[in-house]
Amino acid sequence: MESTSVIHYGLSRSRELAQESQIEKKRQEKRGEKWTESRPAAIRTHTVCLAKASLVSLVTMDPNGEAVHLFSAERQTVIRETRMALADASFANVPVIAGASEQSIRGTVELCHESANCSPIPLIIYNYLGAVAGIDMDSDLLICISQHPNIVGTKFTCGNTGKLTRVAAALHAVTPTSPLAPSTRKIPCIKTTENHPYVVFGGIADFSLQTLASGGSVILAGSANVIPRLCVHIFNLWGEGRFTEAIEVQHLLSAADWGRLSGERIEGVKEGIQEMMEVERDLPDSI
Repeated sequence: MESTSVIHYGLSRSRELAQESQIEKKRQEKRGEKWTESRPAAIRTHTVCLAKASLVSLVTMDPNGEAVHLFSAERQTVIRETRMALADASFANVPVIAGASEQSIRGTVELCHESANCSPIPLIIYNYLGAVAGIDMDSDLLICISQHPNIVGTKFTCGNTGKLTRVAAALHAVTPTSPLAPSTRKIPCIKTTENHPYVVFGGIADFSLQTLASGGSVILAGSANVIPRLCVHIFNLWGEGRFTEAIEVQHLLSAADWGRLSGERIEGVKEGIQEMMEVERDLPDSI
């Protein structure tokens, strides 16, 4: 599906989700359950800050946050507000990647079959051991699953660089332009359906440079919520062939990712986001 078609679908679907959200709210109130409103203003402000920091895509409903604790209607609210905030701030071409998961084996299997076969929006496999009781998909399985024509990439939050390298090489993952990258590929592509570029996502900021050096495409990292410009900077350095400087930035990213974001968990992330938004508000739009 063309990116513009996905955007148009997302905008029209967001209006439908708004109506569904109100219906779900009334149902919960009828059952005597407490309805917890999401904070649309905060979501929109944070979304625009990240887009202005030059992030090329945003992720909502990642397992690292409170997504697993939200009702379906609340999840829809977060996704809708993110999409509409980008459109209203003239960032309509920034894609929104929405987490879609279930908390049971049967529900997960049904969701995977339905979404892979029926969704008009491309899908990304998410290999994250922490969300599935330590289950780790190996490179052979990921390559096999990725033969489905509607699957466009894999996110490696497992942090396994060797696995990422094998999948990227076998499926000829799209890579950023850089004088540091090989000009030709030595391994033939084994993807049976050449209908779209395959994207290999590093899932943690502390191996951003390693992802690029291994033939990966981009990073989907929680750290980008707090230090988005530093995450973008390492990609710019790679694109310019400034490898030594990129190594130095990777040292900073790894320290930040482990100290504030992994060590302090939710509290550290929330405090960091607040500080980042205060800094971003003071920056001119041209930065």
